[in-house]
Amino acid sequence: MMDATNQLPPRRTYHHGDLRQALLEAGIALARAGGPEAVVLREATRRAVRAWGLENVAVDPKEYSNSVTAVYMPAGHSADEFRKVVLERFNMALGSGLGKLADKVFRIGHLGDLNDLMLAGALSGVEMGLELAGVPHRQGGVAAALEYVTETHRVAAPVAV
Repeated sequence: MMDATNQLPPRRTYHHGDLRQALLEAGIALARAGGPEAVVLREATRRAVRAWGLENVAVDPKEYSNSVTAVYMPAGHSADEFRKVVLERFNMALGSGLGKLADKVFRIGHLGDLNDLMLAGALSGVEMGLELAGVPHRQGGVAAALEYVTETHRVAAPVAV
């Protein structure tokens, strides 16, 4: 409510803390981590992994990496053999597991100069590779990722018809 001088009264903090400051800090952190587009692509990758029925190495969302999603292979399946199939069939390199995760995980990068269509191609290579390598998984990871990216575009900038 404005006072007699048409000025808004001083802003008070939200009763659970300073909501404005918290939103600003979150926005700055988001920008430093690659901006909104990067956040969408990271989340799209994680949705694909969940849809495939595979497990993200980082269980707690606070531990998710901004640059890569590491994915456990099902028991009895070699991540290195899977990565070899993807490389030989689709000329696409996936990251390997390091240290105690060697041959147990593969990594999907989502950093740098990456856009929606590039990620869709990478996730398609992973999904086709899972099938060709005989790795147990559910179909639909790429579809889940594309659905999320498409809906994000729809909300961000509706197309006038």
